[in-house]
Amino acid sequence: MRIGASAFVLLICTLFPFAAKSAGISGSSVLISWDGYLITAEHVIAGCALLNAVNIGPVIAVGHDKVNDLALLKSNANITAEPLPLSMAAVRLGEEVIAVGYPLQGNLADLNVTNGIVSGLGNTSQQLQFTAPVQPGNSGGALLDRSGALAGILTLRFTARFGFVRGGFAVRREVIQTFLSAQSVRPVLAEGKPEQSREEIAELARKSVFAIECLN
Repeated sequence: MRIGASAFVLLICTLFPFAAKSAGISGSSVLISWDGYLITAEHVIAGCALLNAVNIGPVIAVGHDKVNDLALLKSNANITAEPLPLSMAAVRLGEEVIAVGYPLQGNLADLNVTNGIVSGLGNTSQQLQFTAPVQPGNSGGALLDRSGALAGILTLRFTARFGFVRGGFAVRREVIQTFLSAQSVRPVLAEGKPEQSREEIAELARKSVFAIECLN
């Protein structure tokens, strides 16, 4: 959607600040390996003295990429949840995607699942733009392809007044893979997975996407 300079639209690109946070849900995370590693957005955990992955337990930050807004978390609990596989397919413009994450405390507490398309691949290889609506707290959650594989990590969202702009940006899976490799983490990889229904993808995501709680 093109927005002229004279259009009566206020477009806000929202990134939650890096200042110290009060206690409560600060964002979402994605389990990406069988040995307890989760990935989230760096701004989700910035300013948090202690971290808890809801339904998993305490986690610690073990890796950071502030340039690309990624952070790696580690749980030492005996996790029985199933990791989300990392997509190995190139994302295509116009491809349907599903955004998954938990809203901030005070909003609906359940998993938030919305669908849209890849609306832009940008001028860099770090991020992609999508149209699925997202809420505060979805940051650090998953952008999934129609096989249920991880195509990106949610990082920025759009809101608008007097207009119809929606959606946001996600860190692309190529950047995620490079980040995990630098941390010597081996994610589960998606290879040749068939397309699934939105309902099936939502059930898979419920097992692998977790709210992050700031325990300051």
